[in-house]
Amino acid sequence: MTDRRLFLAIALTTTFALSGCIDDEAMDYCKNHYRFHPQHRGDIATLTVNLDETGTLTSELVLPYAHFGATQTSARRELSRIANRMSNGQKLYTLQSAEPCSESAPSPGFNSTGLRVTATADCGENNKVEQVDVPLLDTLPELDEIEVEMTTPATKKHFAISRQCDHPLFRLNH
Repeated sequence: MTDRRLFLAIALTTTFALSGCIDDEAMDYCKNHYRFHPQHRGDIATLTVNLDETGTLTSELVLPYAHFGATQTSARRELSRIANRMSNGQKLYTLQSAEPCSESAPSPGFNSTGLRVTATADCGENNKVEQVDVPLLDTLPELDEIEVEMTTPATKKHFAISRQCDHPLFRLNH
């Protein structure tokens, strides 16, 4: 093989190998989720959790019509089943705290975008909430992804939880 042919073969092999790596990386949904998230943000569930300095926790889960059916009518049927489960004690989150918190049952209702479920908990000003777990992917098999915004007196976190990823996704935008 001449030097020129050898150089061309090496260059082509390197190009194919590199382009294969780049394609694999671009297809890695979890690693590159920030590229896809803005396009599907309106179609996924959102959970907002706020813990204030008095120990009151408020939360709101929004399940959009767009994720649950081709039409609002078909989506509403599916969401009504979820609303019934929520009314029967299915929790939006679990709290780990020094003392038990007083929690309200989730309260579902429909609005113009979908099903809205609210819940509150009173943990008390002197009761340290150590952790808020969001097991919604376990309790709502209909969901593939949830965007979560969690605010406490000490911190604010914004992330997504996806069935496809084994860790929270903190980078949600380009």
